[in-house]
Amino acid sequence: GGNTVSQTKSMQKEGYDACQLAFGDCSTKKLTKPLKGHLKDISPKRYLREIRDMTGFELGSSIDLTLFQEGEEVKVTGNSKGKGTAGVIKRYGFKIGNMSHGGGYPHRLIGSMGGGRGTNQGIPKGKKMPGRMGNEKNTQKSVIEKIDKENQIIFLRGAIPGHKLLMVGVKCDLETLEKRGVSRQDRVIGMAKVFYQTEEKFNYTYDLVVDNTVESPSANAKNIKTNKW
Repeated sequence: GGNTVSQTKSMQKEGYDACQLAFGDCSTKKLTKPLKGHLKDISPKRYLREIRDMTGFELGSSIDLTLFQEGEEVKVTGNSKGKGTAGVIKRYGFKIGNMSHGGGYPHRLIGSMGGGRGTNQGIPKGKKMPGRMGNEKNTQKSVIEKIDKENQIIFLRGAIPGHKLLMVGVKCDLETLEKRGVSRQDRVIGMAKVFYQTEEKFNYTYDLVVDNTVESPSANAKNIKTNKW
């Protein structure tokens, strides 16, 4: 679905320019009283995100996919999968200790963490150690495979951070917009485009494109798609 501007902020009033985007229709029963009052001028939405340096929109205006084009690169931002507490071998790729030749137990310890005489004689700041892994903000580059403007669905080919059904942000790449000669205001709007929800699997079919003049099957591999995403 599309995004709706639920709040605008200005330099004169709040000290910075921003727009708050609302996404995901829901029932008013799922909203708290403060949110009901905050969204009284628009239809009930489940998710809210604030975008800095986004101007030129009024309260209640909608944002569609007109700025995106098929075949162009976009940046997808979201939280990576949380993997819990992990050791240095899984978290940073440390080498496992020798399984023989006197390696001894345990084989997966971090090893020496700080020097002795002649050094700071302590653990340096930023030392790679065991701890929580994942669940961090991450940005990946993807390519727009297809755009369904009627249903407000965007298909991406490439990596998407996080687990399934996660809220992610999709924004146009600055270099891509500069090549198209988009103005500075539109460039900011493109970066602030929509927060979409990644679906686990849904049926969506479109025409299969295969170039019969190409002899190599690998050249057609990128044109062959399945009907399940």
